[in-house]
Amino acid sequence: MELHDPEYVNSFIGMRLRETRSARRQSLQAVGDALGVTYQQMQKYENGTNRLSAANLYRVAQHFGVCVTTLLPALATAEANQTAPSTDAEKFERLPQDVREGVHRLIAALAAAKA
Repeated sequence: MELHDPEYVNSFIGMRLRETRSARRQSLQAVGDALGVTYQQMQKYENGTNRLSAANLYRVAQHFGVCVTTLLPALATAEANQTAPSTDAEKFERLPQDVREGVHRLIAALAAAKA
């Protein structure tokens, strides 16, 4: 499967959704409730059986506090089939919410101590 194949994209988004949900230790039910869908629908999203609409993809990203691009496959050149390199910002977005908040508090404390 390739990047332009809708089935690949649906499967990839589902895989990233499952990874993100698992990393945050949230159940299908909890995420489904937050999005207003059933856990069965969440299963279908994660399995790539059903597509997430753009609006629901945005809601998922907002729920997890990540950029929408975190859930999408990286753009690749057709010739090289390479994925874009991961930036520090993308790595930071993949951290659990509580860890990111701790980093923000640490930065604020350091800035306050310097002032």
